[in-house]
Amino acid sequence: MFHAMRYRNFRLFFIGQLVSVAGTWMQSVAQNWLVWRLVHNSAWLGVVTAAGAVPILVFTLYGGKIADNYSRRNILIITQIVQMVLAFALALLASSWSPVPISVWDVVIISGLNGLCASFNMPAQQSFLVELVDDREALSNAIALNSIRFNIARALGPLIAGIVLVKSGDAACFFFNGLSFLAVIISLIMMRLPEFKRKASGAPVLGGVKYIFKTPAMLQIMLLIFASSVFVGPATTLFPALAAKMHGGAEIYSMLMVANGMGAAMAGLMLAALARSFHKGVLLYGSICLGSLCMVVMGNAPYLWLLFMTVIGFGFSNVLFGIGGQIVVQELVPDELRGRVMSVYTIIANGRFSTGSLEVGALGQYAGPPVALLINACITLVIMGTVGWKFRKQQPL
Repeated sequence: MFHAMRYRNFRLFFIGQLVSVAGTWMQSVAQNWLVWRLVHNSAWLGVVTAAGAVPILVFTLYGGKIADNYSRRNILIITQIVQMVLAFALALLASSWSPVPISVWDVVIISGLNGLCASFNMPAQQSFLVELVDDREALSNAIALNSIRFNIARALGPLIAGIVLVKSGDAACFFFNGLSFLAVIISLIMMRLPEFKRKASGAPVLGGVKYIFKTPAMLQIMLLIFASSVFVGPATTLFPALAAKMHGGAEIYSMLMVANGMGAAMAGLMLAALARSFHKGVLLYGSICLGSLCMVVMGNAPYLWLLFMTVIGFGFSNVLFGIGGQIVVQELVPDELRGRVMSVYTIIANGRFSTGSLEVGALGQYAGPPVALLINACITLVIMGTVGWKFRKQQPL
């Protein structure tokens, strides 16, 4: 289960990212709550989330080329420093020390700048994993452990955020997120890595896109990732509205985020130990079906305990699919195209934060969360069925 932990560089990466991502989830929870507090509008929740995703859609392909041509560690250090400054800026604006009252547009702008950083950070981070371990078995385990780390942080961050929100307010969450970036910056500086050598100078930015369309198995997994990220993942955008539906406030909302992270962490642990035991096609298609079912129940749950249990199942299914999909992608992609293929993966996997969040936020505002979740579940199942039928004879997963 912990094979990749034998590598010092991966251990440093794991610890630094655990602290930093927990802080990022604190900011995510506090940011959504701040927007809800300012405007009480589900559509604005989608707008703010989408503002962070639009730069990812625009710049990530270029970020993938940069990750193939320059030191990934240096790229990560620079982007983490910029995001730290943005977190402190948001903390100041949301605090009583701010010279002007914070508006929802301030949150939109900072979210957009964070998205710009992420468009360079994420391809570098996804392709950086291969530099931290030296064999394929360890790489698969590192992907699973990386997901566990992410989802432990996704459970811890909202849990801490819920306490801090109640005790100290949203500005404190943003401040603690700024401090958390120091952990990952220090861990990156401490790593012992060979001198970086450029391998792909002059390779086209769209090289990853061309490879995907020429490889049926890769195209199939990317289409499934699209369906999951655009129509399943964005359900978390409606968590504040689901908390309000249950007559709850910040405490219920933060507990929904914790439950989502708990389910995700359980899936990560299971796959870290048993990833090689699962048939990838069954894992990927089955997890999409489970996630769609959970969405329908979440929107119509009459009891708080049922909502919590369904959210755990939702988080579990999302990470089953996410880890399985990333393992397939990392195993298929050649090293010389890794940064650019992972940039395409990043764009598609983050569709939830752009078109997905806008779509489900608008549906949730004007038709209600139950209808929005039902529609998205049905669309997901239709896409999944179509993809499965189309590729049944072409390198099936």
